[in-house]
Amino acid sequence: MQNHMSLNDSFPVVGIGVSHVGGKAFKAFFKNMPDDCGMAFVIVGRHEMTVQILQEYISMPVLAVKDDMKMMPNHVFICPKDKDTGIVRGSFYLREPLSNPRKPLDYFFSTLAYDQGENAISIILSGISHDGALGSKEIKAQFGMVMVEDGGLACADSAGSSSVLELADFILPIEKMTDQLLVHSKWLQRRASRSMNEKLSKNSEILKRVLFIIQMHNSHDFSLYKKGTIYRRIESRMRVCHIQDIEEYVRYLQRNAAEVELFSKRYLLT
Repeated sequence: MQNHMSLNDSFPVVGIGVSHVGGKAFKAFFKNMPDDCGMAFVIVGRHEMTVQILQEYISMPVLAVKDDMKMMPNHVFICPKDKDTGIVRGSFYLREPLSNPRKPLDYFFSTLAYDQGENAISIILSGISHDGALGSKEIKAQFGMVMVEDGGLACADSAGSSSVLELADFILPIEKMTDQLLVHSKWLQRRASRSMNEKLSKNSEILKRVLFIIQMHNSHDFSLYKKGTIYRRIESRMRVCHIQDIEEYVRYLQRNAAEVELFSKRYLLT
């Protein structure tokens, strides 16, 4: 059961999965991030980061996560490395690890997905090889965004790493991630200004055209899919393709068979 906060009352939450990442990487990541960006950042994984170390590289407040701590925008939170961290109703909770081997990224990303919906963002930085794929899949299922550091996955030929790369909306160098996050945050704000019923009413004929294009491509019948779900997934692809207008996206589909294939397989048939 989904437990998403209203987009009008919430904000993007960026889960950053790390493994032995040094302070310089965070300096590069946060270098161009405005202090009033409106996002919360949560660092999770096996790391040696402390509040004192990170605060040297980050100008916004850095806090160590504690039980029942409320998430706040324009803050950076560090999860304890010896506990699993989850989110419920916008607050953190801690528990003793249950899985062996531990998968703190999968656990955090999964709870983030179900609590924050499309406000959830997962970022996987260097050194991760076996953790984060399942949690990132949950984030994509709830219409969130997945970003991976270019060349950052260890053992990229492993099943877990390959799965994360397939899920990723963006694969970028760490210093390029800030710009994309800011674009995504603005997109979420614009999207929240109109209800889904309004969008479906205004764009019902365009939605039919999208489904017709996809059905002609792979002969799959989408008539039983919920229109709201399909529309949200169209919006997800528009966001990734930097397309603001749904009619422009229809033209993009008509010209680009690869986009039709990617959209139908990754966003509809999974």
